[in-house]
Amino acid sequence: MSDYLRNVYVLLVSWVIFAFTYSIVYPYIELYFTELGGSLSLVGIVFSLTPLTASLFYIIGSYIADHYGRRWLITRVSILVAIVCLGYALSPSWQFILLFIILEGIVGIYRPALWALYADSLPKDRLASGFLLASVLPRVATIPSPYIGGMLADTYHIMGYRYGFIIAAIVASIIAIIRMKYIVETHRVKVTKWSDIPWRRVIRESWGDIISTMKGLPRRLIAVFISAIVFHMSSHIYGSYRVIVAVKFMGYSRSTIGFTLSCAYLILALWSIIMVKYRIIDRLPKVKTMALIMALYSLIYLIYTRGDLLSIFISFSLSVISGNTWASLYNSYLMEISPIEVRARIHAIRMIILAIATVCGGILAGILYSIYPQQPLLLFYASSVLAVISVILLKVLI
Repeated sequence: MSDYLRNVYVLLVSWVIFAFTYSIVYPYIELYFTELGGSLSLVGIVFSLTPLTASLFYIIGSYIADHYGRRWLITRVSILVAIVCLGYALSPSWQFILLFIILEGIVGIYRPALWALYADSLPKDRLASGFLLASVLPRVATIPSPYIGGMLADTYHIMGYRYGFIIAAIVASIIAIIRMKYIVETHRVKVTKWSDIPWRRVIRESWGDIISTMKGLPRRLIAVFISAIVFHMSSHIYGSYRVIVAVKFMGYSRSTIGFTLSCAYLILALWSIIMVKYRIIDRLPKVKTMALIMALYSLIYLIYTRGDLLSIFISFSLSVISGNTWASLYNSYLMEISPIEVRARIHAIRMIILAIATVCGGILAGILYSIYPQQPLLLFYASSVLAVISVILLKVLI
């Protein structure tokens, strides 16, 4: 096995293992926040802070990855994921959750290096299917996780969430050790410790590099980024409130919603096996397919608002299938048109786009919920409108 191929296996295995444990509690983190005293009107805004903070540190992380190496940053920061999970587990109030949400964003400094190293290690003709695997295999592992988490929350209430995060913290620690031992570098290496990095120059030049990279983006990529902002706004609102609304307003138990999510992940697994086995996604016209998926999302949000369990299941299933397919096409499209030396920076720009979208989506959701607290379905109607707008923007601008 080549060293680069070993990178692919190590990263995929670590993502799969962590996804299984973290997804025991991740679908309910917004509920955990509200049950520790957080306001429903703050959910969208508070949970936009992770991508917002991450985008600032992604810029620095992308510069380090492209100029000083990928592996060094990945192995040094991976252990902080365990600290974040432990912090969630021990949080006595929603304010502490807020603190660790921000810390989770800071930990994101290593993600550009992580994805760049993964892309570097993939065969060039398997980029799209490689990203689909990276998106889907962890999802396959999480098939039972939401149901387990729902049962824990229904049985142990607040302590159920805490148990889940403690398990995730232990697993994250093991993963950090595995990555440190087995991952190999794919790019240049100039540092071996934190003090080797000229931090002032890194901070100054990293922002300059991002700005210069953005100035050189082709028109078609700018069009994709602009439409992605609006699309991510819609998906952030839906993702932040779908479990909360189902439990607090529609009256379903956490284990029922967890079982529904688990079934949706099973459907995703079957879909993905077909897509990967026959390499369908590698043959699809990326931009056109992305536009079709965004249009489909406008219907997915409306299906959810029907409120019966079958409609919720259909909405969950279509959203995970469409979302993973869209993300794989999006990521592979960015990597295909990006030279290897700027891939980490392109990933950082992608995360800036995500941050802008989630903040805007969170603000919009907070305003809508504050004005119409008894009509939470308005959030999903707004998401549907945003999805339609994202398709129109892509068609007009590209």
